[in-house]
Amino acid sequence: MIERLLSHELEFRLKHFPATCILGVRQVGKTSLVKQLLSNYQEKAIYLDLENPDDEARLQSPTLFLKAQIEKLVILDEIQRKPDLFPVLRSIIDQERRPGRFVLLGSASPQIFQETAESLAGRVSYLQLNPFIVDETGGDWKKLWIRGGFPLALLEEDDRVRKLWFNDFIQTYFQKDLPQIGLSANPSLVYRLFQMMATNQGGLLNIQSLSKSLQLSHTTLSRYFYFLENAFLLKKLLPFSINITKRLVKTPKCYIVDSGMVHSLLQLNTFEQVMGHPVAGFSFEGMVFQHLQ
Repeated sequence: MIERLLSHELEFRLKHFPATCILGVRQVGKTSLVKQLLSNYQEKAIYLDLENPDDEARLQSPTLFLKAQIEKLVILDEIQRKPDLFPVLRSIIDQERRPGRFVLLGSASPQIFQETAESLAGRVSYLQLNPFIVDETGGDWKKLWIRGGFPLALLEEDDRVRKLWFNDFIQTYFQKDLPQIGLSANPSLVYRLFQMMATNQGGLLNIQSLSKSLQLSHTTLSRYFYFLENAFLLKKLLPFSINITKRLVKTPKCYIVDSGMVHSLLQLNTFEQVMGHPVAGFSFEGMVFQHLQ
């Protein structure tokens, strides 16, 4: 188990807020982070995976079930799957407002939550867990750059297995997870978009050019980017300007969040293959940008 730097901040939030929500792209290590925390709670915590039918069945009467766990820390994984729980959580927290009652794990941003459920503003503290950074992996920047910061990809020594893992991960995300948060797009179209973004990693975001290439309207493609950003798959870097208005108007750069995902989309598996590709410098720049978040 590689200790995450966020673990200490999580413990701090649990001491001061009724609910703490850990957000991040799938497979980034949110569940592992929380299960590591569970060792300190022993019998005083309960973990529910909302993708597990058995755990979901326990919440058929969520108010009764959660009130019965009043003395425990309740962890709800993949909370975006049950937005109807948010009003229940708000009510339960308001009835007894003490710290460390709930940990919520989600793969979508607070903006998506607010569009699909009642807001928990003032009751929940948000943390974002990103892929591994150099300080968490012992300083091996080259390995981190080539393989990316997803735990299973970083720790996998077999290039072929790592390639298959990324392929399965990307396909599952596009076919299953993005539709769950409201992106009604053809998965093959989103995959083509990501291949284009990988080729243009760190380049200026030209929506008009991309919309023509994909035969989509400017409005539709902008909506896709909104969901991809809020699913933690893409990040924009606004241009620097002393004039704030100009900074908002000028074209931003756009990065896929993980260098390993970029290399997988471009079928680059080794350091030599990456260094021989035009994307090398921009890929490294993207990794540095990720470390600064």
